[in-house]
Amino acid sequence: MLKTGSVLEMRLRQPVMGTEIVDTVPVSVVTDPGFSPQLKERYELIKAQAISGKFTDGTGLFGFGDGSRMLQVRSDGTSLGLETVQRPLADLIDIRAHTVTDADRLGMFFNSEYFGTERSYPVGMTVTAVDFLTVDGRFNMKNADEQVKLSDGSTVQARRWLIGGSNVQAFAGLNGPYRLDTDRDGSLADETGNAAAAGFELTGVDLGLSMAFERLPSGSSAAPRGWVSATATSKEAREFGLPVMEATARRLSVQVNVGTDGKTVVDYKNAAV
Repeated sequence: MLKTGSVLEMRLRQPVMGTEIVDTVPVSVVTDPGFSPQLKERYELIKAQAISGKFTDGTGLFGFGDGSRMLQVRSDGTSLGLETVQRPLADLIDIRAHTVTDADRLGMFFNSEYFGTERSYPVGMTVTAVDFLTVDGRFNMKNADEQVKLSDGSTVQARRWLIGGSNVQAFAGLNGPYRLDTDRDGSLADETGNAAAAGFELTGVDLGLSMAFERLPSGSSAAPRGWVSATATSKEAREFGLPVMEATARRLSVQVNVGTDGKTVVDYKNAAV
């Protein structure tokens, strides 16, 4: 989550000779304490006859409210502004950045329409998928436009956000996680357990997580669908909060594959997450 008083700061790429540049000075928008933009609110930053070039970086775009709202950069060649939107697939996946720097990278990651695809970002965060699998640690993130095959045999064009992590911590179960590494020292031993959690605490986890969001043809009035897929394999797993059993395991694997339409999931028969 961003702290109040966060700053939006963006830097222009080197201007190309012969083009019209509105301003080459970094744009900074300082928000008032307690600033919490509401969905569909818009903020105009620049208005001109022509705008050339793009900003390469931005801060302060991610993590408003409960973390599901963000600022999306809008540019149409004559104006540049921000619009408050719900983060893609926020109903299926919760994301909490460790630091403001991590939140800034998430803001650019989910603004790939403006900042571009095929960029990668290192991010520290806690991710919870479908209220069941929580993973915590440092991850590498990238995005791309790809064709995605679905379980009903159809293929859709989608924007895909990919998250990968190695040797991270996780919890699979209900009311989790059991513990989080709040002091970022790499150990859970000094953390207080969550008595309501019931499931397995996983350590030494390798994670692959995909968020795919359907890209509809221009002019379509249909609601875009989305899909979340994850595979987490742990070196060790320990049970917590299950009174009828006490167990530890090695190489425990957890898989998640869900879609917003309740009818389709991503088909991974011939491909990995």
